[in-house]
Amino acid sequence: MSTDLLDLTALAPADCATILTAATAWKSDPSLVPQVLNGTGAAAIFTKPSLRTRMSFESAVASLGGHPISFSGPEVGLGGRETASDIARTVA
Repeated sequence: MSTDLLDLTALAPADCATILTAATAWKSDPSLVPQVLNGTGAAAIFTKPSLRTRMSFESAVASLGGHPISFSGPEVGLGGRETASDIARTVA
């Protein structure tokens, strides 16, 4: 199975079964979730207020062992004070 998933139709049935089996196990026992983000930060910039998206992002990053950081567009000056590439370099 590829490490990048851009299109569900690209998955073979066996890949889907593997994903669903892992998801079921992780739902039953969250301690089994691999800590692939352990010790790292993950940033998201939200141009519009979005409680559900922000909570989903922060919960997912935390469950993978990472530290979620959320910014609003005005906070970082996206498109005004700062270019997208400057922001990316700063948070990387």
